Amino acid sequence: MCVESAARLLQPVAWLDRAVVLVRRAAPYLPLAVLPFLWLLKPAGKVRLGALGVLLRWGPPIFQALRGLTATRHP
Repeated sequence: MCVESAARLLQPVAWLDRAVVLVRRAAPYLPLAVLPFLWLLKPAGKVRLGALGVLLRWGPPIFQALRGLTATRHP
């Protein structure tokens, strides 16, 4: 009964771990996937992306910081 409770309690942690692995696998290819998307959104030579622009600007440093934090946890 304790094992079942622990497994149920740790399901969100397992999901988060799988998500981190997926992001790490996809990280080298994400810039390649974003470029065509930006070309589609480019209106007459000027790109105004709003929230997506903020994400594209601050996403790489945030992922780098997360990668550094996980590297210190898993040598």
